[in-house]
Amino acid sequence: MDIDGLNIEFARKLHQSFKSEIEKNATVASVAILHNEQLAAAVSWGVKDSRTLQPASIEDLYNIGSVSKLYCVAAIMKLVEMERLSLDDFVYEILPEFKMADERYKDITVKMLINHSSGLPGTNFRGAMNSEWLGDNYYEKCYEWFANCKLKAKPGKFSVYCNDGFTLAEMIVVRISGLSFGEFIKGYVSQPMGAYSTCTGERYSKGHTLVSYDGVHEMALVGGAGGISTCISDSVKFGNVFINPNGLLKDQSIRLMTSPQGRTFLKEDSFTRNFGLGWDSVDFEMPDYDLGEGTLLKEGSTFQFKTSLLVCKKYSVTAAISMIPKSPFNTTKALVEIVASYLELNNHNIKDRSVHCHKTLSTFPLNEDYSGIYLNADVTYKIYHSLNRLEVSHLQPSGFKPLAILSYQYGTFTDGKENTFTFEKFENRIYLYVKKSVGMVPFAVQLTQNYPLNAKWQSRIGRKYIACNRNPYDLSVGMMGDVLTIDKLDDTGVLYFATNGGAGYNMMPAIAKDDYSTEMFLDTPGFGSRDIFAPFVIIQDAHEMIYDRDYYYLDVTSLHELSSGEIVSDKDEWNPVFKMHKGYRLRITKPENVIVLMLDEELKRYYLESNGSEIPETCEGYIVFLNKKPMRIHIELEKLDYKCFP
Repeated sequence: MDIDGLNIEFARKLHQSFKSEIEKNATVASVAILHNEQLAAAVSWGVKDSRTLQPASIEDLYNIGSVSKLYCVAAIMKLVEMERLSLDDFVYEILPEFKMADERYKDITVKMLINHSSGLPGTNFRGAMNSEWLGDNYYEKCYEWFANCKLKAKPGKFSVYCNDGFTLAEMIVVRISGLSFGEFIKGYVSQPMGAYSTCTGERYSKGHTLVSYDGVHEMALVGGAGGISTCISDSVKFGNVFINPNGLLKDQSIRLMTSPQGRTFLKEDSFTRNFGLGWDSVDFEMPDYDLGEGTLLKEGSTFQFKTSLLVCKKYSVTAAISMIPKSPFNTTKALVEIVASYLELNNHNIKDRSVHCHKTLSTFPLNEDYSGIYLNADVTYKIYHSLNRLEVSHLQPSGFKPLAILSYQYGTFTDGKENTFTFEKFENRIYLYVKKSVGMVPFAVQLTQNYPLNAKWQSRIGRKYIACNRNPYDLSVGMMGDVLTIDKLDDTGVLYFATNGGAGYNMMPAIAKDDYSTEMFLDTPGFGSRDIFAPFVIIQDAHEMIYDRDYYYLDVTSLHELSSGEIVSDKDEWNPVFKMHKGYRLRITKPENVIVLMLDEELKRYYLESNGSEIPETCEGYIVFLNKKPMRIHIELEKLDYKCFP
């Protein structure tokens, strides 16, 4: 047990009352509460590393994911205060290397990057989180990514949660200041407020250890979007800046960051409207709790970590929680409950069942027929509406499967469990809202027309593709994007680009533009059209490859069969891929920075080399050699004989 703070008695009670919940849902966690600029309580649970079982400390570092966006905006505002930057400056003029496959990119301003209204695709996951530092040429890779991207909307039209914007904001900080992002954050943001643990992934602060899962230290290259590491007490020091800036930022900067900055065309969309500059909500509410007006919330998650930061101005309280979850866990709900328990000791009862969130839609026309197909960037619902009831199915690779039956109650359709829906009509299109921890969120748009589907794209439906430009230290290798298949949504003309890895399928919709390219067509603010992309075809050596979200996918019909001999790759992160047959033992001579991935005929993962695991007998399917650098390896295939002798 590690605890600290002025209210040690509360810290001990918190440690004991939360212990079983942490052990059930996380390997490690820390919580801190700052009240009236004093550390009231800080508590840690669990172990630094699930292999060594060394107890965690409140001085340990956590990757705080998207909470990093607030630090990035603070850096931008510091440059504005220095009169070295304006929020109305055009990004391409500051970063002339920044180009896109869409001329509208020249209209993107700095402010659009940090209020999520840039129209950028969303997130480049490739290489974002790694098990070693791979950031030496990361910005060059980002420029390549943007050069292959189109915009989902006219810059400034509406806000959709977007990591790409904050990556560009980070690059602006570096370009204008002449410092690395980590150096600027330390020199102008974290150290001036005494948050000495705060750092970026290339250089951890002395005396602090990054907690990890199974010995894998997650290193985030996306500094401005999600790459800050800090201990829990320094997290709340930063949150307190938005109650009392203490000279770190000017009042005007604080007002801009904490006023509603999101753009939306939906009348009832208070969620998107309440985006701040970096903040998820500048007026966060939770049913049954009186948090006060202007409460600030920022949530963050990475492949390993989950974090929530809460700033209650009414009570001069800042609280934060960080953890490595091992099951789904609502960190924000837990943090609000902890704050309520603390404030109760200080004669503030914020548990109030009369409090209702204005973000919940109270009414919408029940005489409207809400039946239809609703799409977002990775989820498709089929809804049948009859009187006061919705029957909802969601699309899986095998077709639509029942999800829930929802009944009309108190202004929403709900099943009383996980699913609560409402609707809004705008210009003859119906938008679906879904209840999340931050309120009712615009989530999907109804499909209202069929799109033309040409013969070329029709011929690609059902084909199998395998990613061939992956790094063995990229943590996404273990989670997403191994393979891609193309399908269509009935006769609507909507194409699905379904990628799959260890974390399951992602089914992203697009529509055909011509024989070789596609277009994005979703326009839901908030989260509904987040992380969407327009894939396209590249012809190489008379064979087609699909480019989708910075991965190149080879058509399996173009692959050669694996045989004994040398396998060569002349490029960084360019993976040899082969067909293979079952019943062989592989003998491979290769460097440690090359790992083997095997897939069966259905493109399901059969084997991913990790921690020296032994390569199994081959299956009928495919084999990929993931390389960091150019490589030359030797392989021998030995046919296994299963004959039984007397």
